[in-house]
Amino acid sequence: MADRRVLKYESPARQEIKPDISETLLELKRSLPFLPGGIPLTGQEEVKVHTSLEIYPHMDGVGISVPAWVLRFYAYFQEAVHEKREEQYRVRKVNIYFYLEDDTIHVSEPKTQNSGIPQGTLIRRHRIPRADSVKGQHYIVTDLNVEKEVTFYSRTFKIIGCDGFTRDFLEALGIDDPYETHRSEMLSRIKKTLQSNTKPHISPLKTFLENDRRVLRFYCVWDDTNSVFGDVRHMVIHYYLSDDTIEIREAIPPNSGREHNTLFLRRSRLPKRFHSNSLGAHLNPNGETTDEFYTDRDLMIGSVLHLYGRPFVICDCDEFTKEYYRETYGLENFDPVRIEDYDVAEANCAQELMAFFPIAAEKANESSSLAIPSTTNNLPKKDFKKMAQFDGVTLRYSATLKSQKRVDQDRKFVISLYPADDSITVFEPHQRNSGIIGGKFLEKQNIRKDDGTYFTVQDFYIGAEVEFYHHVFILCGADDYAIKFMDQHPDMFPKHRAAAQ
Repeated sequence: MADRRVLKYESPARQEIKPDISETLLELKRSLPFLPGGIPLTGQEEVKVHTSLEIYPHMDGVGISVPAWVLRFYAYFQEAVHEKREEQYRVRKVNIYFYLEDDTIHVSEPKTQNSGIPQGTLIRRHRIPRADSVKGQHYIVTDLNVEKEVTFYSRTFKIIGCDGFTRDFLEALGIDDPYETHRSEMLSRIKKTLQSNTKPHISPLKTFLENDRRVLRFYCVWDDTNSVFGDVRHMVIHYYLSDDTIEIREAIPPNSGREHNTLFLRRSRLPKRFHSNSLGAHLNPNGETTDEFYTDRDLMIGSVLHLYGRPFVICDCDEFTKEYYRETYGLENFDPVRIEDYDVAEANCAQELMAFFPIAAEKANESSSLAIPSTTNNLPKKDFKKMAQFDGVTLRYSATLKSQKRVDQDRKFVISLYPADDSITVFEPHQRNSGIIGGKFLEKQNIRKDDGTYFTVQDFYIGAEVEFYHHVFILCGADDYAIKFMDQHPDMFPKHRAAAQ
């Protein structure tokens, strides 16, 4: 079979006129100075950007890479203040991070609480060009050292220090800290300028910044049993270390009958001596107060504070307060004072309180040997005929409390009698500005007398005295329905005198 492949043929004349392009490009490349590998012109220097890798060996013999390390420098810069007349500039502290792997720089300002200045990252991580370089040279590791000034985008930073790793790294490269010698000389020359008997002045701003939101808490009691309606009241003292102010709040137990407003003393500086005059604190000729105020030295467990004429006994404190006194004053003994020792007045009045609350008294005495006979046992037998005849009948009497206390003499009560089962309820109407919360005084029940019998309808009439759980009530009136009912049933109310008589 014949070979049909076509052979490409070029004439000798065409081959002779084909130019040599490779030699032409090589000559053109050598003639251009700006192309890579070009020959610079006479008087022209070769542009070369230096990096930190030329200064330190980035790869040791074992093959461990070191450019991943980061150097940290401490610096500050001055920022002009145009919106205030009081200050011309402010000094802001920053951290300069230099990354050895690619010569990038990151500038960050540590956030300060309540500074009012947007803080954080000032310059993001990238290569920062030098302002005095026309070749596009960026900052390298030798450009950063203590006592040097670097300019990043028209902002000059003064480097004042570095961390331990950065100092060791620079010393390994042969770069010494210029502040080290100067700092040691200055420290050796420093002498104490304050005398030993002179109290150093502490700036209030410094105290506020160091102790902001640090509060000491003390638990104390105020024995107010000597006053009318007084009792032992539990208080919580908050001492603010930032400005030496004191706030007092009352620990009100639930169902105590007191208002829920726990604020007893508004936050303020508390003087040790109370001035009854209207001028308050005494002032010296310079206009400064001469009063002494309570400080953290005066607040100790067991001490008595006279707060505007009221004695407060500190019984205990929280764990933060104990730790503060342990670190500041070296105290180790924090034995609390028993609050039960100041509740003697309440213990002495227990019988009186139980008499005021007869149901609680009866339940409390059920387990004792001298227990009051329970009203749930040996109740009178039910008269079903009487219950059916007087079902729904309620007789109401107005009564007063027979007592030697002047406050109890003005109290008014409504005693309801149910003839169907001889049960009794006592209700106290609310009186404005009386200081006593009215309401239900005694639940509906059958009440036993001192002789063991129960109260019946025969014991109720206008002018009668009935005793319910050590409370003597005088029946001073009745409603119209009760009077008519007693007139219509003289056999049930033999001691009742008709209105006509």
